[in-house]
Amino acid sequence: MLILLFHSICYASNFNIQISPDTIYVGTLATIHITVNDLQEDEFPVFSEIGENSAMFTLVKRTLNRNSVIYVLQIWESGLLSIPSITASINRNKQEILYLESGIIEILILSKINSFIGYTTSPDG
Repeated sequence: MLILLFHSICYASNFNIQISPDTIYVGTLATIHITVNDLQEDEFPVFSEIGENSAMFTLVKRTLNRNSVIYVLQIWESGLLSIPSITASINRNKQEILYLESGIIEILILSKINSFIGYTTSPDG
């Protein structure tokens, strides 16, 4: 499990980003769970959308909780998947009091198909 933490300078709130499973293959589902820690009772996060126009993955499901969001992605291509910065506006009394932003999230996507470079099946060998 990959865990990334991003801290705020002015407030105690921070991101906790978990990506699972540890090894992701083309065609499988990947989960990105983002939690905002240390919120006050009257604070709530508003999370950004991800992947509306991505060719590498489809957003299968987005589940919002009180202080977190879970994105479930279906991966379509192997290689390095770069997800742009994910943001969360922390609101209190209908006003934004804090803006949290992750860096770019990069996930290596593997292919289950083995590629054999230089391999030949011809009888001349």
